[in-house]
Amino acid sequence: MTKFARNRDGYLIDVYRVPEDFPTTERRDRCLGADGWIVVPDDIINGAKVNGDGTYTNPLPPQAPVIAPVLSKTAFMDVCEIAFGGGATGRARFGKIIKACETSTDDEVRFVYEKFKGAQWFEKAKVFAFITVLIGKGAALVDPPVSVAERAAVNSGWPNA
Repeated sequence: MTKFARNRDGYLIDVYRVPEDFPTTERRDRCLGADGWIVVPDDIINGAKVNGDGTYTNPLPPQAPVIAPVLSKTAFMDVCEIAFGGGATGRARFGKIIKACETSTDDEVRFVYEKFKGAQWFEKAKVFAFITVLIGKGAALVDPPVSVAERAAVNSGWPNA
């Protein structure tokens, strides 16, 4: 089979594979050549750039969007357990923070706590914002207060995309 295409403003369009038994080679070339068709290599696809030296550059495939990694509630709690000291210490610290949020009269803390309570999946950016609110409330929320170092530990414990 022979592949043909048309050059439109430096890019190939209408890339088409013609069977070898298309009436005759002479007739095929004359018909296709008359309408701006050119013979191109077999690996060329629509949208290829005409380089001007008889070569072509295929377009790159579209990049897949980056999807932020999300964690289930259990996985999020595991990350926090490690970030807040690991083992029984981390679990106790995380439990103390959540209990403080649950009983808080601060509207902002209650809002983020209710989102936590209802969530099944956690996005990194939202968790970061949640912990930032807790840091801002300081010792008025929980003693010792949630620290920037703990937030950094949650951040570094989060799996990458």
